[in-house]
Amino acid sequence: MRTPPQILICDDDESDVVILSLAFRQAAPRCELLHFPAPQELLDHLHACIANQANLSSLPKLIITDIHMRTGDGIDLIEQIRSNRVLTQIPVIVLTGSINPGDRERAAAAGAATVLPKTADIQELRLLASDLCQRYVPQ
Repeated sequence: MRTPPQILICDDDESDVVILSLAFRQAAPRCELLHFPAPQELLDHLHACIANQANLSSLPKLIITDIHMRTGDGIDLIEQIRSNRVLTQIPVIVLTGSINPGDRERAAAAGAATVLPKTADIQELRLLASDLCQRYVPQ
């Protein structure tokens, strides 16, 4: 049996996670969405996937992270993902409320595939989720 593609979301703002999850469930109904409120929890999940090397297909197809979280830093998360040769091909998308151009530049330099501003507009999120799924998630 084929496992559904995973999309991982790392964000400590529950309201952002709820609307983002809704948008992705509509854009990719066959995907498994997993939420991690802390970067270390997401890294632990990735390391568990790697430990099960017999099934590397269980690695996520897409990771979405915030930059500034009470529980850790999204840029550090990207750097840790990019430092692991098994994980380097997983696209990491940054959705951030930060208006600091330096944050966006640092995220891109760390290896983010795309850095986008957060929005609470569900229509915009649906379009974004659909676009990201078409680009990165096999259906």
